[in-house]
Amino acid sequence: MAGLKSAFLASFAEDQRFAAVISGKDIRNLLDLEQQKAVSGCDEAACLAQLGNALKVGHLLISSLGKVGGQYSLSLRIMDTDAAKVVVRKQMMVANEGQLPEAVKSASAEVLKTFFE
Repeated sequence: MAGLKSAFLASFAEDQRFAAVISGKDIRNLLDLEQQKAVSGCDEAACLAQLGNALKVGHLLISSLGKVGGQYSLSLRIMDTDAAKVVVRKQMMVANEGQLPEAVKSASAEVLKTFFE
């Protein structure tokens, strides 16, 4: 499943309209988020926004993949770090694991289109 998160990030990194692309995972690798949450008392979204601002990152790509019953739940969000607010959101259900790569491409394309409109 980690490969799908990389596929999301790659889809966004290939888009030439971004000056740079960094994911929430990249930020969490720089600073242990749980430790920062304990120190600052913020929730995950607020902490990610604060860290994004500190790194001068305007937007964060946040993705998640889970399994609900026999289906996969795929979620993709773009957060504006200045406003600490999700500005684009796409969620979809996929029947089987084999459909996930195409779902990642489709969701990425839709989110990018909405983001840049």
